[in-house]
Amino acid sequence: MKKRRVIVAAVVALVALYFLIPLFRTLPQNRLRNAKSAKLYDINFIRNRSVEGELAVAHGVPLDVGQLRVFAARAEYHRYDPIWKGSALAVVELDDGSTIRVAFSYYGGFYKVLDEPGYWSVDTPQNRELDQWVYRLIVEEFIPRRTASRPAQQ
Repeated sequence: MKKRRVIVAAVVALVALYFLIPLFRTLPQNRLRNAKSAKLYDINFIRNRSVEGELAVAHGVPLDVGQLRVFAARAEYHRYDPIWKGSALAVVELDDGSTIRVAFSYYGGFYKVLDEPGYWSVDTPQNRELDQWVYRLIVEEFIPRRTASRPAQQ
C-alpha cells in the first residue's frame, strides 16, 4: 500500500514537471535592461493599438536610459495582462540595434513590451518612482503641447 502511494506521488510529480518546465522556459527576457536609447511619445496605446500614423508625427521625449535600466532591473514578470487606465508609448532601441515598443502605465508602476505576452511590474516603493517619472514627462512635455495645439475658445 505504501509503495503504491509512492509510485502515484512520483507519477503526479513527473506529470506536473512535464507541464511546468515549458512554462519556465518560455518566460520572456526583460529586454528593456538592454536599452541603448529610448523616446516616450504622447500616444495612448490602450485607446489606439494602431499607432503607425500617429508615431510618424508625434512629439517624442528622450528617456534617461540609465533610469530606464534601473526600473527594468527591479521589474518582475507577470504572465497575464493588467487592467490599463492609460499609457504612454515608448520606442526603445536595444544594444543589438533592434527596437521594441513599450507601453508605460500612467498608474500602477508597470510596463508592457508590445508583441510579448504578459507585463513587467516594479515593486513598491519603486513603482511610485516609475509612475512619477512617467507622470512628470506627461505634465512637463505633453500637456503643454496638447494645450497649445487646441484652438482658442471664443
